[in-house]
Amino acid sequence: MSSNNNETYLSIYLGNGDGTFKPPTKAFCGFAPENIVIMDFNGDGISDIAVMSFGENDAAVLAGKGDGTFAPAVFFGANVFPLQIAAGTLQQGGKPGLVLINNEVSFPAYYTVLRNTSK
Repeated sequence: MSSNNNETYLSIYLGNGDGTFKPPTKAFCGFAPENIVIMDFNGDGISDIAVMSFGENDAAVLAGKGDGTFAPAVFFGANVFPLQIAAGTLQQGGKPGLVLINNEVSFPAYYTVLRNTSK
């Protein structure tokens, strides 16, 4: 991840198939990202990226286009100070969702569940 004017971008390096990589493409992912997960969130067979942003108290999901580029980030609000992100099937139907572990200044920690409502 790299920063420019307080904006943070993912640097995505596509493999050439021989152990080397193409120059990176960049995708905006919010401010102060901490963790990422890669999974097909919208069921199109192409990997998407979810990024947890401590600085913005949200998660950004970038839908993969299948050519190494991604659609602009869609942001989903979380509770205060998300610390970690995880993805997995959280409901019937097999649609992956996100769980963000949150922590206020005082304990106890709690979590935010972002259910996948894509068609």
